[in-house]
Amino acid sequence: MADKIKAGVYGGRGSTGKELCRLLLDHPNVGVDNIIAASKGDEDFDTACPNLAGSGLQFVSPEDLE
Repeated sequence: MADKIKAGVYGGRGSTGKELCRLLLDHPNVGVDNIIAASKGDEDFDTACPNLAGSGLQFVSPEDLE
């Protein structure tokens, strides 16, 4: 079994960031616990990305990716 890949997505609220999160969630070597989506806004992930609501992802501050 391969190790899980960790990924940080800067700009998770934008269209590219949302699509990247969707692709990572579907990837067999990436787990939801290994995806860190960063955004500067106050909106929560499920509201900003309704097609991924319930995925378990939450936005963090961009500084948390450093």
